[in-house]
Amino acid sequence: MKCPKCRFVQRDGPSECGRCGLIFANWNSQREAVAQTTTEEPPFINLKSAAAILFFVAVIGVGSFVFRSPTSAGKVSPDERPAERELSAQTESLYRRGEDAYTRGDYEQCVKHLSDAIELQEDFLEAYYGRGGCSIGLALHVMREGNRERALELYRDSVADKREAKALMDEGRWYIYFGKREQRQMISDVKSALVDADEVMADEESLVAAMKLMAVGR
Repeated sequence: MKCPKCRFVQRDGPSECGRCGLIFANWNSQREAVAQTTTEEPPFINLKSAAAILFFVAVIGVGSFVFRSPTSAGKVSPDERPAERELSAQTESLYRRGEDAYTRGDYEQCVKHLSDAIELQEDFLEAYYGRGGCSIGLALHVMREGNRERALELYRDSVADKREAKALMDEGRWYIYFGKREQRQMISDVKSALVDADEVMADEESLVAAMKLMAVGR
């Protein structure tokens, strides 16, 4: 089966996604409730809107993947890292605080902590990667509140973060993840997230329609 949120494919049977932690029963009940109570005409979805939706799915999956991957699978402890890949204690702490904020669903605090970590370590690949995912989560939240311009700004921020993460991946500047399987997954997710990004950003109306649709039930 395929997760409706992050598109992760796994065997049938589990009650939640093995990548992003989505509870399938909660997702279905939210969608049913929205379908029963919504009276607004649904936004028109054209091909560019569909491309934007795919971007959201990929980027949200990206953020979830960073913060939910098992430690034993791809992360290493600080004393196991190559010497040139060491992080200061403060930078590491900020990253973990961002991780905690993401787990609580506090995307605004997550973005803040990861931004502070990037200020201390400007090539912190995983922080850019995670901040991009959190920025999209925050964009959908503010879109649901009706703040269109702020949502669009956060979308653009997310694209910029994904591009920076990809550039750092190309240079091999990993600080947290050294497992080849995890690196391949992250690289694949970033590439998917950036497909058609410029074209999507050029059509704000289609982008807004996609954001409104994705914000439903979140």
